[in-house]
Amino acid sequence: MTATSTSAEPTPVPSGCGSFWEHLADVLSEDEQPLTAVERQGVLTLAERMCLGERVPRALTLCPER
Repeated sequence: MTATSTSAEPTPVPSGCGSFWEHLADVLSEDEQPLTAVERQGVLTLAERMCLGERVPRALTLCPER
């Protein structure tokens, strides 16, 4: 596989990186921070590739569309 190819395989999560994205999603949802569809999809795609589970998507459901 080349560096430019895409893969459905999980991306290894550096230590602490997964909790960063989970915390960021929690903070955004607590403030009900509006997100554009592109911003939301970017975070959801990254969370899925990093196998972070449902915490990030669940938190982002509380963020309204911008």
